[in-house]
Amino acid sequence: DMRLRYRTSEDGDLGVHNTQDQRVRLQVEGKVNDNWSLVSRFEAVNNLREIDGSRSDVTMDKMFAKGQYGDFGVKLGRFDTFQAYGIFTDDYMEGAEVSWSNDKIYAALRAGKYGKIQADTGLSGVGYEDNYTAYVGELGFLNVVKGLNIRGAYSHFDSDETSGGVWEAGADYTFGNSGLKLTAAAADTTSDLSVKGD
Repeated sequence: DMRLRYRTSEDGDLGVHNTQDQRVRLQVEGKVNDNWSLVSRFEAVNNLREIDGSRSDVTMDKMFAKGQYGDFGVKLGRFDTFQAYGIFTDDYMEGAEVSWSNDKIYAALRAGKYGKIQADTGLSGVGYEDNYTAYVGELGFLNVVKGLNIRGAYSHFDSDETSGGVWEAGADYTFGNSGLKLTAAAADTTSDLSVKGD
């Protein structure tokens, strides 16, 4: 995919600041056998306001092995993960995922190093910190009634400074064949999420 982005911000002391960048992502998937495949994705980001290209970066943001055995799925490596509705966690995990799904139920367990916690809990040392060890459980009920899905997830994070959990739950409803979707979700930290040593 390709993205062109223009952003502008204004600060009382610094004035108006504009940025313009482009992102190109190329994903490649190669089949190993009937059950396994390898997936990798390259991402190139370039600051269009730098003519000499000095602010460009090319990375491989995910690379993992994907296995499928009937209703069971396996991922091993660095893969993107989106817990429930992605309110609190929406990033990459380096580890393993085991999932099971059919037309009515989706369940997954994940363990590994998690990139970043997206939301800031307001606690010192929590939020936007790299390299959390994460354990995640996710459960979804699909088409409870036609078009209605209910999803929930619990994640436990642990790092040198913090430890604790986050839950998320919600529902989404798609209106017929219009593609219009209504989603409602909530997330919160559990009482044991704290800064170590306090």
